[in-house]
Amino acid sequence: MFRLKLFLLLAFAAVSTVCGKPLPEVTDAAKEAMGTTPGRMVLTGFVFVDGKYLPPPYTVSRIGNGIFVNRVQVEQPVPWTHFYPPKAGEKNDDDDFEEVDDNGGKADNAKPANGDFEEVPETPAAPAAPQKNAAAKVDDLDDLFADDDPPPANKPAAKPDAAPAAPPARDIADEIERLKAALDKARATYENRLAKNDIYFFSTSHSRINGNYGTARSMLEVLPEALYAATSAEDLFARLRRANIYFLDERAVRVIFKNKQSYPMLKERRQRIRQQEALEAAKRKREREAARGNY
Repeated sequence: MFRLKLFLLLAFAAVSTVCGKPLPEVTDAAKEAMGTTPGRMVLTGFVFVDGKYLPPPYTVSRIGNGIFVNRVQVEQPVPWTHFYPPKAGEKNDDDDFEEVDDNGGKADNAKPANGDFEEVPETPAAPAAPQKNAAAKVDDLDDLFADDDPPPANKPAAKPDAAPAAPPARDIADEIERLKAALDKARATYENRLAKNDIYFFSTSHSRINGNYGTARSMLEVLPEALYAATSAEDLFARLRRANIYFLDERAVRVIFKNKQSYPMLKERRQRIRQQEALEAAKRKREREAARGNY
């Protein structure tokens, strides 16, 4: 049951992310209840947060119910208010106050503003169910599946349906522990994938995007110049499409374009990668030559 609830919450979080709603801050209560899982430093990989490139090294950590990269929150799939909703008059995650009436209860927004009662159309009475013919002692199904023996004269009265069972009490502490385990697993996944030179795009405006090193390397060959020359997000999107960069959708390109100032850092990262690749190529060449000299 919790897995289903968590899946629905994650799906809702994905929809909220696409809507561009900023992540709420991790509350002190969440930090105290869930603690912190620190990460190790990773020197490889590529991370973009809300379209802005973050250069390595990276440290992926979990603080309370949020996941952070270099102290920048990138994910909070389940807000703390899911476990402890704000009371009347308290601030919610959007820094808004709940509307409270004069008596301290929640305001009823469905009530007409003029103080009159809503007009409710009269519901016509349902027609009475037709009476069954008293002479019919056996219904159709009984007749169809009847045995050779005649039916008993008096059938026992049907037992009344049992009352529905009450829903189980909610174990909030258990839900929090399960969420903690899920977040720690996600945190470890991001850390391990970055160690393998993967690329991640986190944002409050689009769903998470990730790819391998080949994807990142192909993008890095064209993105700095395309970002510098583009005059609009649509122009940048078209330039990337012409360069066969298809894994970035329009929402992701839009937030990347808002961070045009990232292009010098991208060029610098590409230059370091090219230098590293040249060193590795020279090393492999020397090893091949040495191997041939041994024969």
